[in-house]
Amino acid sequence: MLNQKLQSVLLKLDSLIEFTKEDIKLVKEAKHDSFTQRVKEKERLYSDFERAKNDLNNQLLTLSNQSQNVQESITEDDKVLLNLFKEKLENLKSVNSELGSIVIVVSEFYNSLFGNLVSFDTKGYQNDKPKPAAVLRVSA
Repeated sequence: MLNQKLQSVLLKLDSLIEFTKEDIKLVKEAKHDSFTQRVKEKERLYSDFERAKNDLNNQLLTLSNQSQNVQESITEDDKVLLNLFKEKLENLKSVNSELGSIVIVVSEFYNSLFGNLVSFDTKGYQNDKPKPAAVLRVSA
């Protein structure tokens, strides 16, 4: 039973890793519409992964409650899969960090570009007189 749970969660992790790598490719190719359209699908993948991970956790808790020493009740194949699970989690963390840093750079670029086109003096929640910008001038 543990083996099935591990294989299920590993498949979900593989899907998330590949999906995130595709997201990185889309952002690098400036296909932002495609990237934003994939958000719901990625949320679904994360939900599926969370459910599979919770199932795995519950199975490990059941084994823990049934045995004094969990290490002895886990087969060598399961130990290999648990190590693989750990490696894939690290991989997912790495690709998510890469995606996050790329998205931040792109966001900062667009925000600075917009700020150069239309800029406002802000004080708290109020926008004061707009400064003349190079391209646009906005009056409130």
